[in-house]
Amino acid sequence: MADKQYGGLGISSLFALNRALLFKWIWQFLNSQTGFWQSIIKAIYGPNGSLDESIPRHSGGSVWVMIRKSIDSLKSKGVDLMQFCNKIIGNGYSTSFWHDRWKGDACFRVRFHILFNLELQKDISVAHKLHLLHCFSSFRRRPRGGLEESQ
Repeated sequence: MADKQYGGLGISSLFALNRALLFKWIWQFLNSQTGFWQSIIKAIYGPNGSLDESIPRHSGGSVWVMIRKSIDSLKSKGVDLMQFCNKIIGNGYSTSFWHDRWKGDACFRVRFHILFNLELQKDISVAHKLHLLHCFSSFRRRPRGGLEESQ
């Protein structure tokens, strides 16, 4: 692309600009809780928009899937934009303890999948979970030894 002074748009790469704008949709999804389109994405793909899962190769052609494929394509080339997207907890009431990626490189649902299976309140917020007398008081039973206890 040419500079503006030479009659161009002043954009170095439309391809890179498109990827940046696609990634902005993911950033917006992670940081906005009230949008109508976020509600639709969550209803179809789950509370975190299936951002922690890989997309099947032959999945449909929805806009969200195309955005995800574009970001996954960059990741396969060594550019992981998702590592820069951690949710800011704030007061903790709008952040899901299990589904949002708020501490570490993956959501707790993925990192501690055995404990997630014990959880009765799978959509509990960070604030509500941390206000419990014991973190495991919302489990259907106390963690037993082995892997459950280590998680």
